Amino acid sequence: MNRQQTPFVRKIIYLAIIAGLLYPLTLLGKPSTADATGRFKSKGGMLAQLRDENHLGQANLGEIDPSSEAIKLATLGMRGVAVNVLWTKVNHYRKVEDWTSMSATLEQIKKLQPNFIAAWRFQGWNLAYNISVEFDDYRDRYYWVIRGINFLKEGTEYNEREPILLWDMGHFISQKIGRSDEHRLFRKMFVADDDFHGNRPYGERDNWLVGRGKFLETEQAIADGKKMKGQSPLIYFSNAPLCLIYYAIALEEEGQFNEATRNAWDQAAKSWQAYGQRELPDAEGKPYRMAEMENHAAKWGEIRKQLSDLVGDDVEAQLVAQLREALPAEAKEALDTRPEDRSIQQHQKALMAAQQLVVTSQNLAKAAPPEKRSAAQKLADEADQKLALVQYIDTSRNIVNYLYWLARCQAERTDTALAAHQALFEADKAYRDVEFELAVELYEKSFQSWRKLLDEYRPLMADSALGEDLVRSIKRYERCLKELKQDFPQPFILQDVRDEHEMVEPGTQAPKPAG
Repeated sequence: MNRQQTPFVRKIIYLAIIAGLLYPLTLLGKPSTADATGRFKSKGGMLAQLRDENHLGQANLGEIDPSSEAIKLATLGMRGVAVNVLWTKVNHYRKVEDWTSMSATLEQIKKLQPNFIAAWRFQGWNLAYNISVEFDDYRDRYYWVIRGINFLKEGTEYNEREPILLWDMGHFISQKIGRSDEHRLFRKMFVADDDFHGNRPYGERDNWLVGRGKFLETEQAIADGKKMKGQSPLIYFSNAPLCLIYYAIALEEEGQFNEATRNAWDQAAKSWQAYGQRELPDAEGKPYRMAEMENHAAKWGEIRKQLSDLVGDDVEAQLVAQLREALPAEAKEALDTRPEDRSIQQHQKALMAAQQLVVTSQNLAKAAPPEKRSAAQKLADEADQKLALVQYIDTSRNIVNYLYWLARCQAERTDTALAAHQALFEADKAYRDVEFELAVELYEKSFQSWRKLLDEYRPLMADSALGEDLVRSIKRYERCLKELKQDFPQPFILQDVRDEHEMVEPGTQAPKPAG
């Protein structure tokens, strides 16, 4: 073979190899096909199957937008660069308050990055929380809040497997509309917003109920196997019952003290109790229920008693004595001082010393006689496992204020609670109307009901928002008495509330009578 034929032969060989590879590549990349009902006729090649299994294709993620796919192709592989430029433009347009250009740029970003979840979340928050506050008119603010919610809604169409976008929608609808400074106006506008609700009945348009619906959709998506990113089950399962609680609170704040409000609290109580019975995963993925903490604590006490009985009560007493002997003299003195006679420093030292005198189950097992040590160690390990579970549940309860909301739901269903709220609402109205004698009468009636309620449901005292609301009303009551030249009652029936939640509150001066 001469040199002139060598390149030609090499090309023939290459073409043959390429042709030989086309067949396996065709089999690997063969797309899946479906019939008119949507059922698979063919699962396609290995690559198509892997795409479906790992949900990598656009068809697995959500809606396919032809214009979006065309724009992606037009960027010639430089989509990331294009998106960075557009994000910079969005920030610029926001600074110069060019909302039209900013909206157009957001549309381009959506087309280029339909499956980038962080983009949908960031821009949804940007519209509803950051841009909305740039406007003075509450109607403009509401418009941009809804823009943010609708932006997230569109994101769910492109990303059907992302419950976090549904969760964000629920959060914006419930919290932004229901707890912002303009929440009273926003709530009214939301109910009247036919463009947003469509055919939804007016009785179901309350923002807390609509937000709850989105949280329930989130829970259903998770139950269907979709992964929730960025939120723990402890938090996202608390949202739906909390919406019912805040719905009932909103009814009271707006002056509704009827059977509908009582029913709202009944539903809230049932939902919160069901949340307490829900199985949640701990740090290791093991299930627990918040409502069962007391049962686990009792079981820990039983195991610990078995351990003490096995080792001997005198052994634990000896260990405590040894630990006490090792304490500094100042700590011993603090422990020996009566609690009511301790200084602040002694209280701190006594608390730290008491913690050091705790005999752990492991220390107790090590002190067991040799012939009982194996059984004692087994009990100690069981006790530690149970104690760790109790502590984990206790921490979870504190994170979501489980016991407070449980007590609040139970308390608010009572006639005493409805009477307390109604009298306080009417007293504040009389105060604003400069009807001081009526206001004083209603305030005192309300305070009596609140005293009874707080004595029966002590966890309510810990609520700073509730306490501060009461203190504001107490200050108005005090101003009314001054206007009527009457003395503030001593002792005051809600003095403990005032002591715990007292704050300087502007705007508490009584309105002056006309003329």
